[in-house]
Amino acid sequence: MVTLHYCPLVQEEFYIKIYRWLLVDIFDLKLVRYVLLVVQPVLIFVMFVQTCVFLYKFDLDYLIKYGPSYLMTLYVTLTCVCLYFIIDVVKHVEKEIGSWNIENAMSPNVREKLRRDTHNGFASMIVSLILGLLAGIMIGALEDEDKHFIIATQFIKYLPEGKITIFFINSVRFFCYLSAYLIAVAPAHHMVYGFIKQRTAAYVIMERMERINHGYENLRYIKLNENYQTAVSERLVWNIKLHSDEIFDTSVRVKWYHWSQANKKTYLIYLINAQKPFKISFSENISLNYQLAVDILGAFVSALTFVVQLQNARDPESV
Repeated sequence: MVTLHYCPLVQEEFYIKIYRWLLVDIFDLKLVRYVLLVVQPVLIFVMFVQTCVFLYKFDLDYLIKYGPSYLMTLYVTLTCVCLYFIIDVVKHVEKEIGSWNIENAMSPNVREKLRRDTHNGFASMIVSLILGLLAGIMIGALEDEDKHFIIATQFIKYLPEGKITIFFINSVRFFCYLSAYLIAVAPAHHMVYGFIKQRTAAYVIMERMERINHGYENLRYIKLNENYQTAVSERLVWNIKLHSDEIFDTSVRVKWYHWSQANKKTYLIYLINAQKPFKISFSENISLNYQLAVDILGAFVSALTFVVQLQNARDPESV
């Protein structure tokens, strides 16, 4: 029987290992877990105090000046609290894709696409981290009145004066900004990482469907050849678990008319499954339906457009 030859996943790709380490493995370190365990209640307390100050001194100028900083801190706090749930989602996606054994079914072409996607994701993460760090440093350039909003600065006056104290304060600020923006950009890149894994699996399935008759193109009496029918059956069963719109479009172009009756039935089951809406499973109880997300977004935009038009109708001079 002729088998398809594929290349295993290249584990020694430097940026692939670094990319996963920064997004997943680093948060499994005990030191990082302990730090986050301490930081979470501190952030929650700081957000509570800053919310009280924000509401007490609330006016338009105060909102314009401190609103972005407040929302940034709130976002980092929520991200820090939900971080391990997001990581568990990524691990579930990895586990699900790992059960498909795509590592041993990657051709050089698919492997190159994985390398390109991972390289782009890693580069975008580094760029966003640098930009976020610069934005944090700019936000951290305090003025005298800012000390009433940023609670941590209230404790600086109790520290002894000197170069060592200044160095310590600047080091702590830099570490806090770096950690905060590493946490801030992590959820988006967790999703990117999960989608890269899903996309790679789709590449593998599409290529295997296109080459499902590989090795038997010039065989005489192909329909009666038992080895050919066995090979097609094994390849169909391997592919039947995965599907998307692109995979379905590729699948309907397959030359299936030389297959046995049993393989035609299996192929029909595969096509029926491939017509279902594209859905990404995050856990046993949580999944993302692409079409449902598009419909919800369209409904939201329509409602927003209706509200704007209604407001313009009530106030014609504002149009």
